[in-house]
Amino acid sequence: MNLELPSEKYKKSYLEAVKEFLEKGEYLEREHLKIGLESDFSEHIQSIRDKINIEKVKEGKVPETIYWLIDNEEFIGKINIRHELNDRLKESGGNIGYKIRPSKRNMGYGSKILELVLPKAKELGIDNALLYLS
Repeated sequence: MNLELPSEKYKKSYLEAVKEFLEKGEYLEREHLKIGLESDFSEHIQSIRDKINIEKVKEGKVPETIYWLIDNEEFIGKINIRHELNDRLKESGGNIGYKIRPSKRNMGYGSKILELVLPKAKELGIDNALLYLS
């Protein structure tokens, strides 16, 4: 089990997770409606990776790194590390937010994803992370 940057390698499993979220009335990514199309997945991956780059971050947003939790080649969930906090994120959002796919909840994956991401947050200079659970 490990954290990986988003990759087309896990497309099938990721799209299955998107469907699980939708069936629960939830979303994995705000852009979930676009990514169901075959031609949009590469673009979606690139847009996730672009969030790291301050020059490509939309106004009012902060740079963030998104990792996917992968277990036995299966997408389990995602975790965001926001590199800094603006006023909105101090109130709601925090430095770290994560989502575990519905079929994998209550199996210890939430604890594991946090355990794996904290050293990565530390590398970014985040000593005291504000956690947001949605």
